[in-house]
Amino acid sequence: IGSDTCSRNSTQLLEKQALRSQVIRGIQNLVSLEDADQDTVTGWIGSVVSAAQTPNELSEEGITSLLDTVETVIRSSTQSKVSPAVLGSVLRSLDASVQAKSSKHRALLRRLQSTGESDRAHTARHLEVSSASLNSTLARTEEILALYRSVVSDSVLPGQKAVTVVLPQFRVSVQTLSLIDTSTVA
Repeated sequence: IGSDTCSRNSTQLLEKQALRSQVIRGIQNLVSLEDADQDTVTGWIGSVVSAAQTPNELSEEGITSLLDTVETVIRSSTQSKVSPAVLGSVLRSLDASVQAKSSKHRALLRRLQSTGESDRAHTARHLEVSSASLNSTLARTEEILALYRSVVSDSVLPGQKAVTVVLPQFRVSVQTLSLIDTSTVA
């Protein structure tokens, strides 16, 4: 009975992942077709965040599509005057991608620790692939965060309060500093 339940749960998860990937691809297609005005980009952000709200339902394909979509949304926001606070909410999707990848990697680590000697080599190979995939996702995430910082820094004035986003997987703070010390100007 236990294996039947696990099998059913695995099948259900794969179905959910496939549906979630399909939703993300749909959003990605929508983003590529529509003009980027403030309301549209804000809508895209809401859709992307909703699509990524359950990290364990993100497949490898879904994560890749999600990263591509988040990057496109951030790039599109430069033309649409979306506020940094609204734009920052799309980073929750990025966080979900990293969380999903990390969870899958940790599960493989646990499996490696609990496997017998005969399965250890096979699991270790899977772990190597998972490590490379995780590193790739982290590198891509860093690139997207750099893009976000660049876009937001263009909209933050010197002396304005920093725009900060704190999420479980990362933290971003963007502030533009003044080149002159205004405290001595009288």
